Formats: sequence, C-alpha cells, structure tokens
Amino acid sequence: MINALDFATGDGFADDTSALQQALEGGNKTLLIPDGTYIISTAIRVFSDTRISATPKAVIRMSDGTGKRLEDWLVCNADPGKGNSAITITAPKIDKISLAAGGFKYLGLNCR
Repeated sequence: MINALDFATGDGFADDTSALQQALEGGNKTLLIPDGTYIISTAIRVFSDTRISATPKAVIRMSDGTGKRLEDWLVCNADPGKGNSAITITAPKIDKISLAAGGFKYLGLNCR
C-alpha cells in the first residue's frame, strides 16, 4: 500500500495533481489517501488494477477555476482509447460530494 502523503501535501493549498499521479503510475497498486484536502488541477489518470482508498476526513477537490466544463474530471482511466479495468475508488468526499459508504467502482471510465 502506498500512502499519498509520501508524495502529496494534502494541505488544501498546494496542487497535489502531479504528486498523486506519480503515486499511481503503472497501476496494480493501492493508494491510501489519509485525512487532508488534496487539490488537483487536472484529472488523475488511473491505470488498471488500482485501488484508491480515502479516509473519512480526506477530501479530493478541484482547484479554483477548474471543473467548470462537462469534460473536466477528477479521475479518469489512463488509457481512454482502450480503457482500463478493475479500478476501485472508495472515498467519502470527492470535490465536496458525499458518496455512499461503499464508494464507486469504475470499470473502464473513459475521459479525454
């Protein structure tokens, strides 16, 4: 298991996009996102066989000025052409949206 804080700040001010992306590179891993607010400015691309698990007080939020268009995503698969599979995201708060306790399970979510 990889801890997001080994890469990102989670302080609610710094852009954690590239740090979280680096933590997820290559797929086939589990990323734990501990308590904190993680700001992202572009979609985090997730590879196959990846699990993202956030604690109840962790928030993933788009930076100011992003997320205004329908095609702006917080998370999408790393290969939009072929798609990815076995991606599991369990997070109580993504961009201020509360999710069900079980989180989301994405199988081949495509965004460009």
